[in-house]
Amino acid sequence: MTFGALPDDLPGIPLLLRAARGSYASAIRDAIAAADLPALPTNGPFILGGLHADPSLYPELLRQRGRSIEKYQTVEKLFEAGYLVGSHESPELSEIGHDASHIVSEAIEQLTNSLNETVGDGGMKSFVAALLFLIDDKGSRREN
Repeated sequence: MTFGALPDDLPGIPLLLRAARGSYASAIRDAIAAADLPALPTNGPFILGGLHADPSLYPELLRQRGRSIEKYQTVEKLFEAGYLVGSHESPELSEIGHDASHIVSEAIEQLTNSLNETVGDGGMKSFVAALLFLIDDKGSRREN
């Protein structure tokens, strides 16, 4: 899919970002469902991916999204669904947790590749640069 000229009546950037932010979550949910695995809770892909990448960073994962992880009982739900084993202080991926982390990674990669095909390499670099600017701006506003 490619896009031509943008319509004049596009909503503002904040509304576009809000509408688009669920794309990755939707792709992940669809891929997990297609694999016939239990649904992942909110922040579940973040925890699974982090544990898969480096289990020693688990405390950092909790620090980064602690309130949200507590609010949605993410870790408890991952244990209940069989994605995690071991203790709550030092969980490990179960076999399906490991499989799910790969499925999540593949879903992210597929959507990112589709985005790149749509906007091209130059567009992707500009898109990422714009996102990094917004992230940096948010951080600098917190510091002030």
